[in-house]
Order: sequence, then C-alpha cells, then structure tokens
Amino acid sequence: MWTLTFEISEPVTYSFIKPKVYTLGRKDTDILLYGEKAVSRTHSEFHLEVQAGAGSTLTLTDKSKTGTVVNEVRYTKQSVQLKDGDVLMLGKSSKITIRVRYVPLNFAYSGIRRQERELIQEKFLSDTGGKLVSNISEASYLLMNELEATAKVMLALIRGIPIVTPEWIEKLLSRESLDSPIPSYEAFVPKVADSDLSSNWFDVSRSKDRKNLFSSITFLFFSSDHHANVATVIAEAGGRSELILKPIEDLEMFRKANANYIMVEPFDGSDDRIRKLMDQLSGLGLKTITQNMIGYAILHTNPRYVLEKADQAQALEDKDEGAGKKKKGKKGKKDKKDK
Repeated sequence: MWTLTFEISEPVTYSFIKPKVYTLGRKDTDILLYGEKAVSRTHSEFHLEVQAGAGSTLTLTDKSKTGTVVNEVRYTKQSVQLKDGDVLMLGKSSKITIRVRYVPLNFAYSGIRRQERELIQEKFLSDTGGKLVSNISEASYLLMNELEATAKVMLALIRGIPIVTPEWIEKLLSRESLDSPIPSYEAFVPKVADSDLSSNWFDVSRSKDRKNLFSSITFLFFSSDHHANVATVIAEAGGRSELILKPIEDLEMFRKANANYIMVEPFDGSDDRIRKLMDQLSGLGLKTITQNMIGYAILHTNPRYVLEKADQAQALEDKDEGAGKKKKGKKGKKDKKDK
C-alpha cells in the first residue's frame, strides 16, 4: 500500500492499493489540487504495478512544464520509480510537499484455518500484491479471529505490528475514495479467546515502551526447548536470557547482581538436575516466575509482573484478570428475559 501525504494548509493523505494509473492535477484527475497555479491540469501520473505476492511498485511520470522534484532532483517529462520515504515537490516554486510511504500488505496469521487463509488470499490480496506469511518478521500486520497470548502475539506487540481481524482487510479495500481514512485498527481488534475475559484485558495498543520493557533484566532458563521458545521475545523487549544446563561453579556474579537475574520455572519442574540448579540459585535470593508472567508483562506493558516477588506478581495477575472479567449477571438476566 502506497500513501501520498500532502503537506498543505490542511494535510491530506491519499492511499493507492490496487493497480492503476492515478493522475494528479488541477482538473479531471484522481487527485485534484484546486487553485494551485503551480500545478498543471494534469501535472503527473502515478503508475501502480502489482507483483503477485511480492508487493507493488509506484512509478511517477511528470507531465508538466515546470516539473516534479523528487528528493531535490527535478524531473520534467520523465519517469522515476518511487520508494518509501521519498519527498516530492510540485511546480516551479516547489511550494507543495508530498511525502511517500510504502507499507507492504504482508499479513502474518495465527489461529486461522487453511481454508479461510486461501479465501483471504484469493478474495482480498491477489490483486494488491499482498500475501499471507507464517513468519511475523516478514509481516506488517497480524491477522487473528481470537486473541491468545502466543509468542507471535507478543512479538507483534513489541514491534508495534497491528493485530486485526480479517474484516479489516475488507474494510480497507472497500473505502469510497483515495483520501478515505485507513480503517482504525482499534475497531477491528480480535475478541479474546477466553470467553470469561473482556477485550480490554488485552492491551493491544502500540507502545514504544515495550521495546525496553526488560532492559537490565536477565532471565535464566534450565532447558533448551523452553529457552528457544521465549528467548526471541525477551530480546525484542530489551532483555537478556541465559541457558543454564550444568552446576554453576562461580556464583559470585549472581550474588553481586541478584536483583537483575530472574529464574523462569521450567515446564518439567520435577527433573532432579533442574531442581538442583534452581535450589542453588534460590539460596542467593533469586526469584522464580512462570513463563505466563513474561507474557502478562508484555500484554500490560508493566515490568512489575516479573520484578515483583512471586506472591505479589500473582496478586497483580489475579487483580487484572478479575478486572477484565465480564459481568455476566445482568447479561444472564437479559438472556433469560429474551427467551
């Protein structure tokens, strides 16, 4: 998806999604700039070409006598392929500034069945250059029907990737005009999978604070599988993680800075080797948390979930979960009345 933001008295943004030659000028064009004498009747064309599953390109062709400036280079009766971040200026005096942005329509997905994915690709993405991707690292958006605290969701939250339902794509493509606003992400937040929790229990707002949430904290893991499952999430949130598989000979480093080290309860806590390692560190006063607490800290952008003592962190979890519980009493009465 390409956007052109015009920095004029009242800034306006135009979005190009589907393949077409879009025109700009003072008369009978897709983008009309009334009363701008520096702009020709048909000043320029923007040719959007789609590459199946590989995004799209936008080429500017100047049609004017005065030219179009792209990143301080003037093009007159010439074409130039645009890229994300380009700055355009129109006319001889170059008083109109346009900022170019490109956001690939790449959608990671979680909990969406294969049949639905195929329908989304065919119906909504095939003629836009967009695609569905399994890796969140390739995505600009995350598609879900129901919210769950998965590693993919955690990474999306930390990276500021919007989490939306498939209906958001349909709304995006059905906008009435090029300058219609991009649909609000907040209006298409998936419902929470746990029916006992309200949607506002999950804070899916995009916050830069999540990138430094675990700065100065090192999480200790005691099994390779467990560590591999969470290490990327911790690193993205500014933290460190270490894998400990054998008895620790030098405990001095933990003794000096035990406030910065937190043990993560393994999935198999009954393993004798792991229990001995954890007992060795517990003797230094290191606290232990569950993996859930890491997820809750990210969801609520609140490091207290991992920094508080275990009983305080659990109380914090119970409090927030309780606040997010749906009030079913009145609803139940209403349902009964409707029957």
